[in-house]
Formats: sequence, C-alpha cells, structure tokens
Amino acid sequence: MSPAKQNVPLANRLLAALPVKEYHRLLPALEQVTLDFGNILYEPGNIIRHVHFPNDSIISLLSAVAARSTLEVGIVGNEGMAGIPVFMAVTVSRNQALVQGTGTAMRMTAAALRKGISS
Repeated sequence: MSPAKQNVPLANRLLAALPVKEYHRLLPALEQVTLDFGNILYEPGNIIRHVHFPNDSIISLLSAVAARSTLEVGIVGNEGMAGIPVFMAVTVSRNQALVQGTGTAMRMTAAALRKGISS
C-alpha cells in the first residue's frame, strides 16, 4: 500500500486546503515519491505525465531565454503544485521542472488529475 493511501499527514498545503470529499476523491491516485536534487521532472516540449505536490521538496520552473541560458520563472514548495498547465488542458510543457531541494512530494498522473477535475 502506498504511503498516500495510509494515514500520512498532509504536508502539502494545497492538498490540505481541499474539501475533505475532494481530497478523498483524489487520494487513490496519489503516491508519495522522493525527489532528489537535480532531477528533471519534465522538459520544454515534453508531455507532462505527472503533477507533483511538494511536501518538503522544492521545484524550480525554468524557461529558456537563449540557447544555453535559462531563467527561473517560478518556484514550487509545499504551497503548490508543479504541472499547473494540466489544469488548463495543456499537455505539453513550455518550461523545465527541476528539483532544487531534495525531499518528498505527492505525485499523480496528469490523466488522473484531468479526470478528477472533470468529474
């Protein structure tokens, strides 16, 4: 049984702010994962396959500004989610999501999230 399906306290404030009924609807699709410093969760032009709700990890969102340069356009901690474009029916990323702080996150597939928000 994955940790999300056990009685794991919610460290992600976005998930914790959901109404209980909505959280329980998403719960079967959530799994706790470890994110290691330097992991790339998705790249520009790639399909966003998973969304991540950081617990104690930090994810930077980077945008290319030149052939070999990037600019940090966002940072996600336990207050949010990496993969926000999925909410707007966007499947392909325009940014890179890079783990900048090792820790854990709750992860679910983008398909499960789309299904959860459409029902």
